[in-house]
Amino acid sequence: MGQFEFSWLDARYVLSAFGRKIKQARLRYEEYVAKGVGKGRREDLTGGGLLRSIGGWQELKRQRRSGNRIKGDERILRGADFVLQVLEHADEKMSRQAKIRAQGWDFKALSGKIAQQFDIDVQMMFTPSKDRIVSRARAMLCYLAVRRFMMSGADVARKLNLTPSMVSRAIHRAEKKGWMGDKIAPYS
Repeated sequence: MGQFEFSWLDARYVLSAFGRKIKQARLRYEEYVAKGVGKGRREDLTGGGLLRSIGGWQELKRQRRSGNRIKGDERILRGADFVLQVLEHADEKMSRQAKIRAQGWDFKALSGKIAQQFDIDVQMMFTPSKDRIVSRARAMLCYLAVRRFMMSGADVARKLNLTPSMVSRAIHRAEKKGWMGDKIAPYS
């Protein structure tokens, strides 16, 4: 424990539930995990969302034998309707991103186009300038990258050397002021 760093795991957040000091929290966490392991395999925690929502393997087999196909994904908890909705949204997002890439757009191209429209050097958007024009251009870049190009706010924050909350505020400001960049990037 504590030897590897995973971008998807906020260890400090998890450990904060077990104590204020890191050493103490790790010990309590290890005790907690050991207790869980001692309980053995639990059927209510086996399988993905579909298995749990339908009532387990036996019910799933019964449904399949009767010809009833149920859509599921082990990464998504809840029922088949919800799973379908999530997967459709993910597919829609992926096809939209592919279409945008096929048109030759990426973050670099987008930032270049915005810099050109605002008549500023593209590198200015990547610096902590508070200049009104640069700030507006950066807000538009955040908006277009996240809302139209379906990038995550965290990715945009890393690229612009900002915090995710700063990106979120920039997007909100762009929406509020109407800086949507309609003439810059396609809706696709």
